[in-house]
Amino acid sequence: MATLQAINVGKTDNDQAGDPLRVAMQKVNANFADVQSGLAGLWNASTLGATVDLNTLTNPGRYHQGANANALTGSNYPIANAGLLEVAASADGLFVYQEYTQYRSGTYSRRFWRSFYGGIWAAWQELPALSQKGAANGLATLDANGKVPVAQIPSAFAAVLPTTAHDLNDYATPGSFYQSAIAGATAGANYPVANVGFLEVTATGTPVAQVYTTRTNVAAAMQRFWRVRVSATAWSAWKELTDVSTVVSYAGSMAAAQDLNSYTQRGLWAVASSAIAAGGSNFPVGQSGYLLVMSASPQGGASVTSGVCQVYYAGNGNKVYNRSLITGTWSPWVASVDSGQLAAPGGIATLDAAGKVPQAQIPGVNARPLGAADDLDTYATPGDYSQNTNAAAAAGANYPAPLAGLLSVKFGTGSNNAVYQEYTTYTLANPRKFIRNRFQSAGVATWGPWFEQARADQAMTHVYLTAATDANTLVSDNTFYTWGAATPMSAGSNWPPSAAVNVGYMNVYWLSAGIVCQEVSVLFTGQKPRRYVRHGNTTNGGWQPWRAVGSWSNALQMPTADCGDIYVDGAGWHRWNGTAYAKYDPSVAQDLVFDSAAWKVRGAMGFGPNAGGVFQSLSGTGNLNVAPGTAAAGSRVNVWQDSGANASVLSLQCFPSGSYITSGRTGTGAYQPLIFEVIGYDCGRINTAATWVLGAEYSRNYLVRQAINFEGGGSRFGTLYSPQADNTSPIVFTNAAGGLVGTIQTSPSATSYNTTSDYRVKYDIEDMDGAWALRSVLRMRPRTFRMVMDDSAQDGFIAHELQEVAPLAVSGEKDAVMTDVHGAAPRMKLQGVDSSKLVARMVCAMQEMHRRIEELTRQVERLRGGDGESGQPPRQAEEE
Repeated sequence: MATLQAINVGKTDNDQAGDPLRVAMQKVNANFADVQSGLAGLWNASTLGATVDLNTLTNPGRYHQGANANALTGSNYPIANAGLLEVAASADGLFVYQEYTQYRSGTYSRRFWRSFYGGIWAAWQELPALSQKGAANGLATLDANGKVPVAQIPSAFAAVLPTTAHDLNDYATPGSFYQSAIAGATAGANYPVANVGFLEVTATGTPVAQVYTTRTNVAAAMQRFWRVRVSATAWSAWKELTDVSTVVSYAGSMAAAQDLNSYTQRGLWAVASSAIAAGGSNFPVGQSGYLLVMSASPQGGASVTSGVCQVYYAGNGNKVYNRSLITGTWSPWVASVDSGQLAAPGGIATLDAAGKVPQAQIPGVNARPLGAADDLDTYATPGDYSQNTNAAAAAGANYPAPLAGLLSVKFGTGSNNAVYQEYTTYTLANPRKFIRNRFQSAGVATWGPWFEQARADQAMTHVYLTAATDANTLVSDNTFYTWGAATPMSAGSNWPPSAAVNVGYMNVYWLSAGIVCQEVSVLFTGQKPRRYVRHGNTTNGGWQPWRAVGSWSNALQMPTADCGDIYVDGAGWHRWNGTAYAKYDPSVAQDLVFDSAAWKVRGAMGFGPNAGGVFQSLSGTGNLNVAPGTAAAGSRVNVWQDSGANASVLSLQCFPSGSYITSGRTGTGAYQPLIFEVIGYDCGRINTAATWVLGAEYSRNYLVRQAINFEGGGSRFGTLYSPQADNTSPIVFTNAAGGLVGTIQTSPSATSYNTTSDYRVKYDIEDMDGAWALRSVLRMRPRTFRMVMDDSAQDGFIAHELQEVAPLAVSGEKDAVMTDVHGAAPRMKLQGVDSSKLVARMVCAMQEMHRRIEELTRQVERLRGGDGESGQPPRQAEEE
């Protein structure tokens, strides 16, 4: 477009420094003329050649193809016909839109559209023509109500349901379906009934309704069911729609002067007033209410003479009456039980929640007296019997004791005719209770002997302990306590002083009033019980210390306080030394040592008791050799943490397969790390997660095979690689299959970080699209930021932002977390950026920029020479 002429308006009002009005208006007219001319040219379409690829036309504008042959030889046309192409694009060029209008061919033309994004063109889509509206093979129309006219809706017949296995739960698409065979309904799943019928489905997304109507030759036998889908997978149960001819319906108010004997059809009538009931015939009571008739004959049906039941609900008296018609004869009206009669004098007894008559409604029954010389074997009738004198009991037969008392007899039904007797004596100071049974076999009834029941103060009581317990509170006489876990001891108090707590039991006895003896046994698998005893005064709370009783199987976890001398099997006596238990040896001159020079055990070293064994060479350098009996066997030296069945073990092993240093265990003992120390400095370890840690152990957020912990800050480096010769690769990376994927190389003066890029490991190689590369680089968002860990200032990219543009340069996913293998809380799985993956794209973008700059330079040169000396470009070039 031509350059517009500027109008000089001066600097202030009426300063006479601006253009005269006539000159200014001439400039305005000239500018309008230039603008009109430029706008007229904007809508002129550029001509398309014979072999143009429409994919390359991404700049906004209008283009015209005037020949069908050119459209045929061109590329990516929606149709091989002449037409107009209109192109629009976003300011950054990332989004492009094309519309192609076919020239009139016959009486109509066609129009297509598509879009471009991310280096990919979408397929052409055709816009429907108005002429297709209501036409055959075209588009349906809508009437004034927004509905498809009935004339355009095809007739829909029910689809046939399978006669093989299928499931009505799968039919959620609206429509109608027909099951033509009972066998098909039987083979299918989720039918309401196995019968021929129609299925109607109505749906709107997840909500679905189904109606199933059976088809039979007998109209009365037809049924209709419905159900709905309440979620994506769950259906409600089928519900059957009732037939009015089969239900009890409300018949309205009853007229006056009615004879209830004539009401034999099924229904419910309201008797609005007591006058109607009193003036009618065969009412149970002259009160208003409701009459319910239950009959096989519906209202309006035939009169019946049998099988009719009437129920009358009297409103005023709040009572219910019923009667029935059997073979032409009505039974008398019978009133139902009134709730006011329940549990009332002269009324009806009730039952409690257990189905029994409440105690308050049961009359009191006194025990019947026993005679002066009765035989208790003859008392088999259930009830209570009382003997008031010791003399009569002594004169009687088969008493458990010659004492007055109460006899209770119970009888069990069945072939055994079992009888149960219980006799309680009347003695106040020491009442006694006896029981016995009688069973009948082969017609002979035999009484068993009397057994006296012990009182709680006479029997041993068993108490289970589960929670933390103070042993000072376990003082009940004749009681034994047991616990199936260590909690009562480990979390309790005043138990024997030992860390060796486990399941066990305690017996408690009273020596006299308030003086209590306790015996505790702690159980361990494969060992003798560890037993302790003590006694104390429960009145003043004074307790003697616990003392160990009997020998122990091993010396592990000895008591933490003095419990007396303890003998350990195979190890001898152990005694409290004031701080711990130690082996107590009899008085001997010295311990035994091994003399390697003479290969004998001798008493030549003055080590004190329990100081441990010593291997000493008296002739010079000491060597301890362990050799197998055969060459193929191998040897092992084991160092145990303790002598228990479950202990940590360090093994030095040499076998034909190799030499090993092993941190192992016995039983369920704990695995220990292998720790390396020099002059008290933790040089490293192999922990139980199979991680080699160089330096002291420290907390890590990731499970790794090797970790290095060093001082840093310039005082110490982590890892040093010193090759014997330069120009080498100290670190080489491979994939899981062993293929080389990268190296870190060193030279005498530099380090190189390399990723495998050899053409021999690549395929499908193509030149990168420069325009796409430039657009993607322009979409990248370089940022400045600070790091959370050390508050340091950085510049670069945000991983997930860059991932939208260059996914190959970013690893991981936004906001990803990972769960520690040891069950710790989830931790951040951070994303990373490999800037080297951006280099090729940036180089391609720079090449594209260079190409565009050169093209623009050529255009500028052409424009400068277009109008000769004036320096103004030609109008046509500027509009392009």
